[in-house]
Amino acid sequence: MKYKAVCFDIDGTLYPRKTLGNYMLRMLLGHPVVSLRYNRMRKLFRNCQSSFGDMGLGNGSFEDRELALYAGLYGMAKARRDLEAYYSALENQFCRLGRQQQTQTTWRRIKDRGIAVAVFSDWPLYGKLEQMGLEDLVDQRLFSGECGYLKPDGRCFVFIAEKLRLDVSEILYVGDSYNKDVVGAHNAGMDAVLVGYRQSGKYPLALEVFGTWHDFDVWITGQMEV
Repeated sequence: MKYKAVCFDIDGTLYPRKTLGNYMLRMLLGHPVVSLRYNRMRKLFRNCQSSFGDMGLGNGSFEDRELALYAGLYGMAKARRDLEAYYSALENQFCRLGRQQQTQTTWRRIKDRGIAVAVFSDWPLYGKLEQMGLEDLVDQRLFSGECGYLKPDGRCFVFIAEKLRLDVSEILYVGDSYNKDVVGAHNAGMDAVLVGYRQSGKYPLALEVFGTWHDFDVWITGQMEV
């Protein structure tokens, strides 16, 4: 196998996308105003992160950037209160994750071949890996807050490579979002596969597209035999 590491998105990738959808629906129903505001801020973050230097946000922390963008939309008083409430509610949602046996099996097989396993998420990791029984199988746990940008910004994927001390071409990225995971990785020079989608011509930049985790497991096992 030509890759020295496989890096995984977490939410919707290591556990079913349907489960993630249910969590997000609960967030929206339980915290409708804050959820809508947060989603608008995150969209703005992604759209303008290439211009953070021009906006005076180039040297700020990830948290400072979120706070500044949120405050620009809704005021500073609401920004501090809302972001704290949103992240607290989000963490409570993710305390429901159970063990992911299929993921464990795949990761052990990858590790047994001497290939590093990493995760990178746009949300805080909380205790997700521990809940899924994956905490002892991961070599690098990475979060957008550490690099200051959100996917699909190419700096996220360069950051992954730097932490793994590898070239981007030596890493395979696995995710459930074409626009964030696949396009972002591709633009940084990293191969990426898409999990949870039917094969179609809609995802031209994906190295492969898999409908289920099992399909991905069969493919990655075959790749490791090469």
